[in-house]
Amino acid sequence: MIKFDVKNRFTGDVQFTAEIDAEETDDTSVKLGLAIRWAIKSRADLYGADLYGAYLSGADLSDANLTSADLYGANLTSANLSGANLTSANLYGANLTSADLYGANLYGAYLYGADLYGAYLSGADLSDANLTSADLTSAKNAPNIFSFGPIGKEWRTAYAYEHDGKINIRLGCFNDTTKEAIKKVSKKYGAKSEYVAAIKLAEKVIKARMK
Repeated sequence: MIKFDVKNRFTGDVQFTAEIDAEETDDTSVKLGLAIRWAIKSRADLYGADLYGAYLSGADLSDANLTSADLYGANLTSANLSGANLTSANLYGANLTSADLYGANLYGAYLYGADLYGAYLSGADLSDANLTSADLTSAKNAPNIFSFGPIGKEWRTAYAYEHDGKINIRLGCFNDTTKEAIKKVSKKYGAKSEYVAAIKLAEKVIKARMK
């Protein structure tokens, strides 16, 4: 058994010290994964924890509070994240292949380039999440969300998604209804712009899925 410190991603201070069954020479990602498992069992605070690159394949993280945690590049293949709170978590490039995200809160999570192939997403809240370049291929029971782009000279990616029975558009910092989105882009790019056409098409896609 060894002691392993987990730090806060924002302050750099030690957030908790875990006792794990590992060797000092073991890979940091493995030790970190064991420390997270220890934290959940010990009810240690994981809010805003620096969990960069953690190896958590097959881990039971159900109902864990991982709000604002840094899980950049973490291996979460087949992990149980049902009911987990991942609000504003950094999941850039994380591997979530076949992960169970039933009812997980991913509001505002950064999922740029994340691999969600075959993930179970029933009931997951992906509102305001950044899914740019994320792989949702074969994702099961995914909420009504549709990424489209690149659009315009800026090559921007946007999202249309259902939230509380309404269809919203997320484009950069903008996040509002399709009506407001069309109004905004029409003013900036013109009523016959590529942006307006793309938003209207995305709205049709979500409406078809809602039937």
